[in-house]
Amino acid sequence: MKFLPFLTIGAVLLGCATTAGAGLYRWVDENGQVHYSDRVPPEQSKGARIEFSKRGMPIREIDPAKTAEEMAREQELERMRREQQELIAEQRESDRVLLRAFPTEDDVIMARDGKLATVDIAIGVIFNNLKRMKQKLVGMQQEVDAKLSAGEAVSPSYQAQMSTLRQQIQDAYGQIVQEEERKLGIRDEYARYLKRYQELKNLPGQTGPTQVEGDGMALQLETVVACDGEDQCAGYWRKARTYLEDHAQTPVVLSASAIVMTAPPRRSEDMSLTVSLIPRGDEAGNWVFLDLQCYSTPIGERLCESEQARAIRRGFRPAITGGALAVSRTPPAETLPTPAPGESAAIR
Repeated sequence: MKFLPFLTIGAVLLGCATTAGAGLYRWVDENGQVHYSDRVPPEQSKGARIEFSKRGMPIREIDPAKTAEEMAREQELERMRREQQELIAEQRESDRVLLRAFPTEDDVIMARDGKLATVDIAIGVIFNNLKRMKQKLVGMQQEVDAKLSAGEAVSPSYQAQMSTLRQQIQDAYGQIVQEEERKLGIRDEYARYLKRYQELKNLPGQTGPTQVEGDGMALQLETVVACDGEDQCAGYWRKARTYLEDHAQTPVVLSASAIVMTAPPRRSEDMSLTVSLIPRGDEAGNWVFLDLQCYSTPIGERLCESEQARAIRRGFRPAITGGALAVSRTPPAETLPTPAPGESAAIR
């Protein structure tokens, strides 16, 4: 706001001050007209103005009253400032806890690996339970087949037991998927811890033996595909069944609406496959899960870790989603030794 020359307004101000005996105000109305007075009219009480001393010297400027929008904007900015301060305080406290919990960088990595090992133990328990359940289900199916071949009826209670066992197997596969997702969460969580720890301690980035490869986790998750909606899940399930038939080396012994299983491996060169359709909790979709098992001997374990087995795992997702062609059934380059006499037929 521009002021008139001091000498020009001085007489006006001093004259008004003599009559009023108080300070004076200057304002500009909505038409751009400049006004001087010892009183501010009601309609100008919320507008901008300048207050002068009795000697005509400006002593303060009064800003116009804020609009509702401006007040709301200031309140929002203040709220954001408070939230930022709270976040800063939380981060400082989190940093303090992090440094107290982990004296060294290796302690962060050891804590992460310990949690991952705990989850792996839980997964191992589930797989052991799966072996027993699948063996039992195969035996029950063989009994049913024998009865049907002999023209005998199968009791409803026996069929109900088989149905329950199939559901338990599906539930176990669902638990495995959940535990694998839990491992991913642990890795992400501790990756953030490690990065922040390195920043606070001014350490170089993670290198060398502390880097987690995660091969086992990746292989497991490669055999899990999510589907959404009835049509997509039905299409994925058909492709999964076809994939199993194309790559299994033992015959199909169980084919139900949500699980298809081949016979347990009987030789070191056998691989048994199972595909299962698992509900994704409250979500409107399913998991399609492929499980590959080998003969429980050192030779069989080598087969499950061979490039042939890895190719089957890697090829599952693209074959189901249409991202690439399925892998070939060509045998691996290495020749597996003949199993020793008396080898167990347990499922791996």
